[in-house]
Amino acid sequence: MSEIKFRSDPKEMKREGNWLKNCRNIFVMLIISLSTCILVNSTANAAIASLTNGTQFKDTSGNVIHAHGGSLLKYGNYYYWYGEYRDGSNYFLGVRCYRSTDLMNWEYRGEVLKPSSAAELNKCNVERPKVMYNASTKEFVMWMHWENGVHYGEARAAVAYCSTPDGNFTYQGSFRPLADTGVIDHDKSGYMSRDCSVFVDTDGKGYFISAANENMDLILYELTSDYRRIASLKTKLFVGKQREAPCLIKRNDYYYLITSGCTGWSPNQGKYAYSKSLNTGWSDLINLGDNTTYKSQPAYIVPVQGTSGTTYLYTGDRWAGAWNGKVNDSQYVWLPLVFKSDTSLELPFYSSIKIDAAAGTISEDLGNVECYKVVNENSGKVLDVTDGSINDGARIIQKSDNGGDSQKWYFADIGSGYNRIINVKSGKTLDVSDESKEDGGAVIQWKNTGGNNQQWSLTDIGNGYYKIINRNSSKLLDVTKQSVEDGALVQQWAEAGGKNQHWKLVPVNVSVTQAPTSTPTKTSSTPTYIPGTKSLDLNSDGVINMSDVIIMALTFNAIRGDGKYKDAYDTNSDGAINMADVIKIAEKFNTIISATPASVQATPTPVTSSIPGWKLVWKDEFDDTSINTADWGYEIGYKRNNEAQYYTNRKENARLESGNLVIEARREDYSGYKYTSASINTSGKRTWQYGRFELRAKIPTPAGSWPAWWTLGVNNGWPKNGEIDIMEFYKGKILANVAYQNPQGSIVWDSFTKAISNYSSNWSNEFHTWVMEWDADNIKLYCDNELLNTFSVNSATNGTYNPFRQPHYMLINLAIGGNNGGDPSQTTFPLKYYVDYVRVYQKQ
Repeated sequence: MSEIKFRSDPKEMKREGNWLKNCRNIFVMLIISLSTCILVNSTANAAIASLTNGTQFKDTSGNVIHAHGGSLLKYGNYYYWYGEYRDGSNYFLGVRCYRSTDLMNWEYRGEVLKPSSAAELNKCNVERPKVMYNASTKEFVMWMHWENGVHYGEARAAVAYCSTPDGNFTYQGSFRPLADTGVIDHDKSGYMSRDCSVFVDTDGKGYFISAANENMDLILYELTSDYRRIASLKTKLFVGKQREAPCLIKRNDYYYLITSGCTGWSPNQGKYAYSKSLNTGWSDLINLGDNTTYKSQPAYIVPVQGTSGTTYLYTGDRWAGAWNGKVNDSQYVWLPLVFKSDTSLELPFYSSIKIDAAAGTISEDLGNVECYKVVNENSGKVLDVTDGSINDGARIIQKSDNGGDSQKWYFADIGSGYNRIINVKSGKTLDVSDESKEDGGAVIQWKNTGGNNQQWSLTDIGNGYYKIINRNSSKLLDVTKQSVEDGALVQQWAEAGGKNQHWKLVPVNVSVTQAPTSTPTKTSSTPTYIPGTKSLDLNSDGVINMSDVIIMALTFNAIRGDGKYKDAYDTNSDGAINMADVIKIAEKFNTIISATPASVQATPTPVTSSIPGWKLVWKDEFDDTSINTADWGYEIGYKRNNEAQYYTNRKENARLESGNLVIEARREDYSGYKYTSASINTSGKRTWQYGRFELRAKIPTPAGSWPAWWTLGVNNGWPKNGEIDIMEFYKGKILANVAYQNPQGSIVWDSFTKAISNYSSNWSNEFHTWVMEWDADNIKLYCDNELLNTFSVNSATNGTYNPFRQPHYMLINLAIGGNNGGDPSQTTFPLKYYVDYVRVYQKQ
């Protein structure tokens, strides 16, 4: 293996797979803790009841299934699954075939293509074997990507064929598509052909699609009638977009193309596009799944047709290695594609799935679960589905308890404090219709789409009751008009304090075969005060009172010793911090205040920035009177991205106020520019290599604003030095990005975006905390404890150089307009970017 060197393709950047090892450990712990789950059974000959994503699948003999980059084909009564066999080597070891009647229990049928099948297959690399059936010739034809085992520059397609689905395929040979036409692609005849797939249209025509031009373009070819050769170039798709791992399907009158970005072995945001024609009219690329496609890369999409309809099964690989490492772990992610309409496609995540191939359905399956009646405090009625319906769109009502399954619900924890609330009878999810954010938005049941309108948090309000809050709208689950009658509709409504918005969860004994084992994730109603995350109940006596006021005053005044209170806490500007200020701060967070005095704590409670396992190595709390120039410098003038502002070092644009750094963008004529702002950085003053970086800030979000907190490497110019965008905002969305230059000299962006409309309506008016955790293996980017993006540092290795294994300095800036910021012309200025603190920790 030591002689294999891949230098021509982004796949050379594919990493050792530390993220997957960690992921595998997480799943091991999950399997242990969820002991009641129905998991993929590794016992030989035991029937498999469900498939657990992110794990190795086993065949009916109990052996690990090796079917990397594969494809699935329905023929007769069986589904056939073909894929690469990699067991201890990256050289071609064979294409394996498995068959199943139910898509869960797979019988190993053998290696249908072997290194001994042809001289060209000895000591080579073969990827993404895709098999199609030709109904006219009665042949099974396999297309694949072939390389010579020495480098990755051949980029050839290869073909094999067989008269049976699981027999020995005859190898026809490898070639570059259309080489005989004089086409030159990177110094060789014919188009490059790497990641590939096949597709048979409803008229029987066969197609081959593959990545060309160093993975910059996708090319769709029409095949000859025997499917063994290229007939013509049909069209080029998403030229220059660097898409790979293509999967092409047709549903109704629409074609859908699902692809992955070119980030090596590291997972990235999957995307899809649709069109009514293979040639033209393709939509823009649209995100599918989360920003890592649930740490998978598309392999194939197979229709599962049954008595209840047709479901489309997404099959993806979780790669567990890299070139010069072993890609042989064989972990898979299989999920149902959800068509909200002919032009709207979603990929919800289930930890485990159950496939009913006869019915044509795919459902979530995580074993038995404790279920609940959800009881309204005002009426004593329980949450129910109209007429016990199992249909999408059925309205949610309240009704007297009758013990029926339509009145039983279970809670699937999806992380970050949110649940899906799922009806036992229908298996549908509690949903706000049409993703409404308005008061009165109808609450219905709907199949899981993964949308925020189907996610709910529970806030404990005491006495066993909870507020149930929708993630999309931040509104509460509410009984219409405070009705106490059977059949009253349930809706969402802004918090009003009424008992019709309070719900109790009463456990009921029931076994739900398609339900997860989980307890509802609940959040505390304990308030937080403006500068940090510490409770206003500073002495933890259960009430907020004068003791807490004294502690606050001592902490933020006497300890500082400058005789001045922080303006941020003297809310009424009377020169003191007292109960009036506490009440104002508490009201901001909807806190119930007790004014009962309590004993004064003798020693004030200090505000701490300690984090277990981390050592604070540098911070700026911005508590001084001016920006510390020993740590920070200024950018001056126009800098980049066609931005509209001129950066200055004036106090009008950058200053300290009330314990915050304030960067202010203004609309004013200055040095030939119409806007001014500021950008400060630690270049030449402070740098860090690895650690935990934390910033707490309130950012401006009107049109044209482009605030950021980011780092750059100290060696080499951009982009070779590497860029980490820990916080970036523009056009209504937050971003968490990593950028670097690949060996071919192209800029690679590992990007995540999320619209702030997914958060509460007050998000823009609040402070938020951004964190980066960076070590030699990974960069993890968070906002308010939500993991936004994970990047493998190995992916950016270029020879012996890696831009993320060197010191970086940080920048804080507020740009206006430019390439990304949007049009600021209708925005009211000034815009202010408040930073409470910046802290850097390193591992102890």
